[in-house]
Parts: sequence; structure tokens; C-alpha cells
Amino acid sequence: MSMESRKPVVLVGLIRLREHCTFSWHELEGSGRRSADVRATHCAECVAELQDLGYLLVHEDQGDR
Repeated sequence: MSMESRKPVVLVGLIRLREHCTFSWHELEGSGRRSADVRATHCAECVAELQDLGYLLVHEDQGDR
């Protein structure tokens, strides 16, 4: 299979901040930009820290912000 016909791979994982908020993240392989799923149960401090780390925030209740 050549590199041109290879299907994109989505990488997924978890990141835990401040010992109480865990976020799932996803990234299209090679894109260098990770998105993290944010829920209403996540605290504002952890959400802000995640954004400072460069994650694109995806709010599950309201779509992208």
C-alpha cells in the first residue's frame, strides 16, 4: 500500500489535570493540533489550563467554541 492511499489515522487519549479533571483528546495523525472534549462537569481552572497548553476545546454540550 502506498502512502498516497493510506487512510488518515485519528489518535486518541486522555489527559488528567490537577488530579481531578480528565479530558479525552483526539488528533489527526501528523496534524500537530489536538482537540479536547470539554463537559459541563470540568472545572474552569482545568479548562483554562488545557487551553493554555494549546488544545482546541470542543464543548460537548454546545459544539465548538
